[in-house]
Amino acid sequence: MKIKLKDIAKETGLSISTISRALNEEHVDKVKPESQQKINIALQKLGYSTQKTLILEQPKSIGIILSSKIKTLSHLLFSEMISNLENTIYRKGYKVQYIIAESSIDSTILEEIIITNSVSGVICLGPLNQSLLDILQNHIVHIIYSSVNYTDLEVDQVVLNGYKAASTIVDHFCSIKYTKIAYIGPMKNIAYPKNEHERFRGYKDALKMHNLDFDPTIVFNSLDEIEDGYSAMYKLLNLKNLPQAVLCTGDSIAIGAMRAAQENHIEIPGQIALAGMDNLKISSYLSPSLTTIDIQMTHLVNLTVDMLIDKIEGKLTERIKLEVPFDLVIRESCGYK
Repeated sequence: MKIKLKDIAKETGLSISTISRALNEEHVDKVKPESQQKINIALQKLGYSTQKTLILEQPKSIGIILSSKIKTLSHLLFSEMISNLENTIYRKGYKVQYIIAESSIDSTILEEIIITNSVSGVICLGPLNQSLLDILQNHIVHIIYSSVNYTDLEVDQVVLNGYKAASTIVDHFCSIKYTKIAYIGPMKNIAYPKNEHERFRGYKDALKMHNLDFDPTIVFNSLDEIEDGYSAMYKLLNLKNLPQAVLCTGDSIAIGAMRAAQENHIEIPGQIALAGMDNLKISSYLSPSLTTIDIQMTHLVNLTVDMLIDKIEGKLTERIKLEVPFDLVIRESCGYK
């Protein structure tokens, strides 16, 4: 008889890893006697016979792919997301088969990894392009795109609305009476360079809504990396007239921008206000602490994993697009009092 670990976990309240150890003769000595007793009672209650006749149900596996061409597994935002995803996936009774940064390998090797490591589904983080999606769809049935920006591709997705998030920062700056607001972040969609980035569009449209002129001289194209924010801020500080505030489309960008301002003895928020997006763990510990957009990481991750598992288990069949709400986190860097 094949035992379903999830049934035992539900009955006992114990983790699947603990139950697996208890049913494995090589690791049974690592399980507390009281836990073993709970498991034995649950086995009898659920109609399983002796442990010797049981075959452990192999946990289904999930792959994680960091699909951006420019980011690595060490990127602050995605390292936090991956850590949360791993914990959630294991807690749900599945295992992580692989974590791949697409930027670190060519497409042939990527496809070979996917072919030789069978998974029940895959989660894609970051900008997703059609070529990668085609490779995945050739070998994997269930694919979830999880990101802080939308994609127009035909794929299930759990996302934050970057357009609204950027316009929310501009709205907040305007509420403090700032009228000259700079932008540091990507101007083009990374996966589709012919299209404007949705955060850039959100910035421009919000300026228009507040009857503020768009000034291209205070717009600086930047990747979502600390060093790119640093170099972009240096360019901004070389302007004769500084803007009153700067919207950085990622906390990593804002961290680099802060460093550049400090090296040039520019006070934040005294001389220039600053805001980021993502609410990385480090953001509240910066000096000054960083005003930012909280993407509700835990909620984003839980929705992503739950949707994928529901797809794998046949509970969901239709194409789904979920938008995760966000919060504006006001801290010291924006100058709000």
